[in-house]
Amino acid sequence: MFRNIVVPVDGTGLAERAIPWALAALAPNGTLHLTHAHVFPTPMLVEGVVVSDPSFDSNLREQETDYLTKLADRVRSTVLGCRVQMRNIDSDAPAAQALAETTGKIGADLVVMSAHNRGPFARFLLGSFADEFLKVSPVPVMTLRVEGRDEEVSDLSEKAILNRLIVPLDGTDHAERIVDAAVRFAVALKARITLLLVLDAVDDPGAIGRMTRAELSHLAESATLEERATAYLDLVATTIAAAGVTAETSVVHHGPAAKVILEAAKGDPHTGIALATHGRSGVTRLLRGSVANEVIHNAVGPVLAFHPQL
Repeated sequence: MFRNIVVPVDGTGLAERAIPWALAALAPNGTLHLTHAHVFPTPMLVEGVVVSDPSFDSNLREQETDYLTKLADRVRSTVLGCRVQMRNIDSDAPAAQALAETTGKIGADLVVMSAHNRGPFARFLLGSFADEFLKVSPVPVMTLRVEGRDEEVSDLSEKAILNRLIVPLDGTDHAERIVDAAVRFAVALKARITLLLVLDAVDDPGAIGRMTRAELSHLAESATLEERATAYLDLVATTIAAAGVTAETSVVHHGPAAKVILEAAKGDPHTGIALATHGRSGVTRLLRGSVANEVIHNAVGPVLAFHPQL
């Protein structure tokens, strides 16, 4: 479970639908941090002169504070004893960078947020913001696709259900950076884990053989790539099982990484995906940022992603 979880909100019911998932993953003595980005009023052009009325900004801040206060009260009434803190982010930095800096200051270990695949919204949270934030977040980010209208009232008592969490790996330490968060998330929501390795996602067919740990040194030099991949996943599954989580393994030979991952989830809203990603070239196809973006934008269930800062 997680001790400090950040949930970015923007005044809409769509954004608030991430809260039940955050509450499900929150440790009993943890703190939920509701964050909102202060939106500076747009100056008006009057007779060719730019006019900015300070009272507009003051009124807007009061409205944002009132919204956060009422939302925090709703959370506390939903989960008695829940520790909730509020923060209105006031920064000239881009929204994604401002939230990343706030997340670091809070000492959060998870961010839970809504996302939508229809394109950019005018508000702070939805659309392409999830993609941009993942690149700079210092901690794993769980995104949840949502449908509906901005004005819909969210049900904070809605139960977050996760039966299975798919964790794609490729034999690299970088990909394994998501495993700890995935296990904590699975423990919190009582889900089992499926470790998935797509052989086509490994640029160098011999990579797994070179990157496997010392514990796999017993494998014969003649062991096939599939045998090495299976042994590797079995080793990781044993580590996960020690944490009390049931783990199964699956090795897939062919197919684009994102497509294979999404097909493994079978369009099930109660099946999540957890993966690490990397934005630079020279890494395996599994870790490329485009794979994470495609998964986030098309997965029906929640996606837990992490972009380790090197």
